[in-house]
Order: sequence, then C-alpha cells, then structure tokens
Amino acid sequence: MAVSQQQIEYLNAMGIPVWISRDMAVPDPSVLADAQAVAGPLESNASPAANESAPAPVVEKAQRQAGMAAASDLIRGLQGSVGANIAELVAELDDKPVVKPITPVPVQGLHEMDWANLQQTVEQCENCDLSRGRQQVVFGDGNRQAKWLFVGDVPRLEDEIAGQPMSGESGILLNNMLSSLGVDKSEVYVTSLLKCRTPLDGSPTELQVVACESYLQRQIELIKPEMVVLMGRDTVQRVLGSREPMARLRKKVHRKPGFNAPMVATYHPFYLLSQPRFKAYAWQDLLFAAQAME
Repeated sequence: MAVSQQQIEYLNAMGIPVWISRDMAVPDPSVLADAQAVAGPLESNASPAANESAPAPVVEKAQRQAGMAAASDLIRGLQGSVGANIAELVAELDDKPVVKPITPVPVQGLHEMDWANLQQTVEQCENCDLSRGRQQVVFGDGNRQAKWLFVGDVPRLEDEIAGQPMSGESGILLNNMLSSLGVDKSEVYVTSLLKCRTPLDGSPTELQVVACESYLQRQIELIKPEMVVLMGRDTVQRVLGSREPMARLRKKVHRKPGFNAPMVATYHPFYLLSQPRFKAYAWQDLLFAAQAME
C-alpha cells in the first residue's frame, strides 16, 4: 500500500516531518487508521462537534501518541524496505556478467602506416573500453605538414558530434589566440591524446591512455612539427610522464623519447572558458613556444 498524501499531511500535523517517496510501502496501514480514529477526521469539512466531545488536552495527547506510533512503525518499515532493496540490487548485480577490462595490444606495423592506414586503424580500434560506446572517433584536423601541433586531452561531446577536436567555443578561443600570435589556422594541426570521448567528458584512465598514445606518437612522426603544444593537465602529465602541477611544467621545452618534437605545456581552451584568469598564462605559454621555434 502506498503512502497517501493525506497520511503524510497527518504525520506532519502531528509535528512529525515526513519526507519520503509516495511509492514506498507503509508497513502497517492499520496504525494510521487507528490514529485517525483516535484523532478524528482530517478533512476541513469535518464536524467541529466531533472534537468537542473530549477535552482538548486528552485529544492532543492521543494525537501525539498515535502520531509517534505511526511514525515509529513507518520508520522501521522503511528501514526494512531499504535493506531488502539493497539485497535485491546486490543479487541482481551478481547475476549480471562481469565485463572484463580490455588490455591494450600493441598495434602491429604502426610506425610504417601512412595517414590513410593510420586513420582507418584508429576508426576500427577496439583496444580499450571507450570503443563500446563511441559515436565516432575524433582523429584530428588541420595541415598534415603543420609547424604547430596542438594536442588536447579528450574529445568532448561537441567534438564527438562534429568529428573534430576543439570544436565549438574551445575552437573559437584557440583560433583567436593563434590569430593574435600571427599564426594562421592553415599552419596548425589539432588532435587529442585520446581519439574517443570518455564518459561525462572525464579524465582518461591509464589503460585508455596506453591504448591511444601510440596513435598520437605516429601522428607526430608523420607531421614532423616544429612545436607540439600539450593542452590540459591530463595531456601534459600523461605525455610527459610527470605528476608535477601545470605551474611547474609551463614555460619549459620538454622532450620525451619516442616523440620527435619539442613540447610545451599550457592550459586547455575548454578550461580557460571557465577560468578566464588563466588566459594570460596561456598567452605567455604560446609566446614562449613561438620564441623557442626561432
């Protein structure tokens, strides 16, 4: 039997606040019925004479006692219901097959692939769990002989829909920064550390990074950029293999074995949109990168 609005109002009238779902069962409805019989009807059109037959203190005491008894039984019943629901949920989960995580397998012949073969391999990749729910991969976009390579962290929902990294407001902000730097969009290539979107656009796991990092490495080999700009904490820390905060990794030229290009670290445009006070730092980082290329 579901808890009715009238019953909830009755308990509240007794000075007992109730905040529960209507769909939760009442363990003993007769308690509420007995309480109503003692306290009198709740309807506004009830006869005043019904309550005038007994002294006010007696009625109030009976109402409080009945209300407390009803609330006590209701709480005990709800506790039992919650326990039963948890037990049922656990049993249901136990019955479902456990999905084993995918262990990344090195891609054979990756370093001999041209652009077409590399992109096809990425689009067909099932080397981590992100392949199970993706709409499409976000491979990269721009000049494949670019001087500048910008690497974001993970594609976001708008990137996955567009099929291009740093789309929407993030892309607009990046283009504005490049324009202020005197760099034309045709001189850059933009990609991401991961080629598939993570759930809720969250940080990637270690296995997801391992599964995708070699694709980025091959993109760098093919482009041969003069500068790689790592954008976002996840990309910076994962690629450089460092747990240092961004403040200590900025305004330095980094090199990593297997990545044949100098790298600098800065903030992701998506982060700058919510934290505009860091735009000045990102601008300093781009100036530093431009000077390091001279």
